Amino acid sequence: MGRRLHKALSADILVDIPLRDATPTNDMGDDVQRAFRYQNAYGVILLAAAASGTANYRAIWCEHHEDLLGERNDDLFDAYQVKTKAPHTGLWKSSDEQFIKSLRRFCELERKHGPKVNKYCFVSNCPVYIPTKAAKKEDAIQSSPVKFIDAVQSASTESSITMPHQTTFGKLKKSFGGDGVLLFQVLKRTYFILGPSLNDYEDVVLTRYVAVIPKCSGLNIESLAGIRDELIQKVWEASSSASSGPEKHLSPVGADGKTPFELRSKRVSLEDVEFITSERSHHVFRYSPDSLEVSYSDAKSKMGVLRRKMEVGGIGLHFDYVETKAIAALERLFEQANVRPEQSLETLGHLEKVVLSECHEANIEVATQPENERGIKMLGNVVTRFRTLAKEELHKVDGQPYEVLVGLAGLLSGECKVWWGIPLPKETPDES
Repeated sequence: MGRRLHKALSADILVDIPLRDATPTNDMGDDVQRAFRYQNAYGVILLAAAASGTANYRAIWCEHHEDLLGERNDDLFDAYQVKTKAPHTGLWKSSDEQFIKSLRRFCELERKHGPKVNKYCFVSNCPVYIPTKAAKKEDAIQSSPVKFIDAVQSASTESSITMPHQTTFGKLKKSFGGDGVLLFQVLKRTYFILGPSLNDYEDVVLTRYVAVIPKCSGLNIESLAGIRDELIQKVWEASSSASSGPEKHLSPVGADGKTPFELRSKRVSLEDVEFITSERSHHVFRYSPDSLEVSYSDAKSKMGVLRRKMEVGGIGLHFDYVETKAIAALERLFEQANVRPEQSLETLGHLEKVVLSECHEANIEVATQPENERGIKMLGNVVTRFRTLAKEELHKVDGQPYEVLVGLAGLLSGECKVWWGIPLPKETPDES
């Protein structure tokens, strides 16, 4: 470990659009829940991209006409269907039921509000089938949704779609009620987007999207994870109409059984993102991780130095307490470094300096006390300081608990960086 350590319809128009009826499903279990969370997480991706300036959205609408609607700054909307698919079921093909159902939903939205829709997006964790260049069989070529979409988008009219994709278009046209013009308009603006995998999408949302929101700059993993989870919860609430507040029981019910309040609750804006990130982010001073004070690879061997320092300070009876926490802290820091090696150096360097600073200040406060009282008062001062940090100012110590802070003080003492009221013989405060 030691080596690794160093090394998107305006709001008024939307109010006039009836909420789509919830579609009952017979699916049950973890897979369904994971699919819903994936959809909500993709909503966070859109919000985070907008907040960081890489997407042209001022808000998203959740489960309103589509899985997600991106409300663009030009008053148009991008429609998203988000579908998950288990890898073992194969790549997406033109004949897949969920793909056809998504196109049907896109056509319904186009029929009602086409001029307000900028594009239609089919998002999935699973890639799309693309035949090789050597593929000659029409069945293989027809099976590729992207090849089909490309053929339509390359055509100037419905009748000029090349074969064998003209056959696919004809089947869809018949299935959708025979309106070829409508289907052609939708396909001209339909795109496939490959989202994160089901295995790591939460980490991707955190590291590639939430972490680049301006207000999240410099935050540790725990803070970023908290913001990610709160944003996913916000999208879930908007998707599920789990709204609350006095307006809920004061808004008139429309012909569709819904209230304006419920409709507004489906919108998550950049202002909501700003509020959540502001509430959770703490821009705190961080020390530069130039080098580490503790040699973690052999820290256990230096517990004897810790013992001698505590005995000189008159607190030898408390050695076992600090040693136990030092060893536990060492194991915890090892585990965290193995999980996130790219952040371990920066995190440890900052933590060491926070603990050193607190111990130094505690030493200053007891410097005028009688020598025989300095050690115990120093230890009590440090314990109080670390409990306060771990309870009220976790952001300053990257979410580390009290026990790790005490343990790190013990490790630093073993490196002759912390003394307990009285330095060892031949050791001065400047040398420690």
